[in-house]
Amino acid sequence: MHEVAQAALPAAQVVYVDVDSIAVAHSKAILVDNPTAIAIRGDLRTPDDILNHPDVDALLDFGRPMAVLLATVIHYVPDDDQAYAAVRRLRDAMAPGSFMVIAHGTPETQRSESRRQLAAAFSRANDTKQRTPEEIGRFFHGLDLVEPGLVLTPLWRPGGPDDAGLDAPELGMSLVGVGRKL
Repeated sequence: MHEVAQAALPAAQVVYVDVDSIAVAHSKAILVDNPTAIAIRGDLRTPDDILNHPDVDALLDFGRPMAVLLATVIHYVPDDDQAYAAVRRLRDAMAPGSFMVIAHGTPETQRSESRRQLAAAFSRANDTKQRTPEEIGRFFHGLDLVEPGLVLTPLWRPGGPDDAGLDAPELGMSLVGVGRKL
């Protein structure tokens, strides 16, 4: 992500957050020579620990617009109240003009019975929760949803029909949306 962000905006500063200490250690090894990208151990369920982390505070300016990517992570917070509160806290910390990207699993995208069973088994095994499009849409409360809105991942601004894989038997298990804080 930092390579993409810094290619588009060379002054971009990136913070990776992961609950897994091994993933954080690996990320830190990759970023060792990059002063504009860091990795910290954190848990979405305790967003203040992330927001108040000294390394985050030293790198990011919460008074300036930023992007927060919550890609396939919110479903690991199965308690609805806790999930909505965590996203709300991150949203509230962002400056106006910031963007929040959310990709979240949903049972609504599973066309075949085997895919529905696979998604249900994954949720049970990993203590996750797939949410309906309406439930996922609630995470964007207080944000202006960017077009095309909340859609299947391959349908979020594809370059063409081949990019989206529209002929695939399954279009994925996630919905994605981008919200802008006004």
